[in-house]
Amino acid sequence: MKNTPVLFVSLGLTLAGPLLATSAIEIRYDKVLRHAEARSETLAEDILQNNRERFADYTTSSGVWNRKSDGTWTSGFLPGIFWHLYEMTGKDDWRARAMHWTEGVRSRATATDNDTGFQIHDSFGHGYELDAGLREDYKPVLLTGAETLVEERFNETIGCFRSWDQSIANPTDLPFEVNIDQMMNLELVLWASANGGPADYEDHAITHADKTWEHNVREDGTTYHVVAYHLDGTVDYKRTHQGWTTDSTWTRGQAWAVYGYTMVYRYTGLPACSSAPGRCTMPS
Repeated sequence: MKNTPVLFVSLGLTLAGPLLATSAIEIRYDKVLRHAEARSETLAEDILQNNRERFADYTTSSGVWNRKSDGTWTSGFLPGIFWHLYEMTGKDDWRARAMHWTEGVRSRATATDNDTGFQIHDSFGHGYELDAGLREDYKPVLLTGAETLVEERFNETIGCFRSWDQSIANPTDLPFEVNIDQMMNLELVLWASANGGPADYEDHAITHADKTWEHNVREDGTTYHVVAYHLDGTVDYKRTHQGWTTDSTWTRGQAWAVYGYTMVYRYTGLPACSSAPGRCTMPS
């Protein structure tokens, strides 16, 4: 993930119609939704030319979209947006686009990537929830994606999923860095555990969340972006990758933490530090 002007995820914010509709400028929900549909249709047809092997992540400073392969960390966002538009409008065109680009990220289920959760759950996961007819096909992809993430990223001694070093499919190689972003990828693992995958996947997600709470989350609730561990589970160093300084708070990472911990609670109903109550304590 890099700091480049105009994040791809900003497009997703245009879908927040109900919130915008009640804002001070009183933008009507249907107008915002039509705008989101128009911009998304332009992206799909004119910029990506309906090619399911093309994706976008950011624009340049002049507003031109960068076209990328399915390996970009945001590849699952595009079908995810189309699935949401289908959910909000009921239009078959958005379902067709969602299925088209979801198929384009199928291979990411077996790829070595710390953003597998973004790529697979935002696409196949949303399709699974919104279209019962696709579940038999989509479920194995979701379970395979979770398996890949666990086998290639999780270290039981450390209790975390490793971030970055994507060319290395070995969770014992160093450096073993854990970014706050990784909280977002836990949803794929938790979903798999609740839908026929190994039960210990949930345990892995909980220990990762607790370890991250212990070392990435400060007493005041702000977050370190990156924590590196020795293979015995002790902290090696802390740093920022996209923030200002090590001791500052990278705002997008803070949002990952807010969403990530809310999501873990939604799946588990557990308080923070549930896996290590004697070691990990809640901030006062």
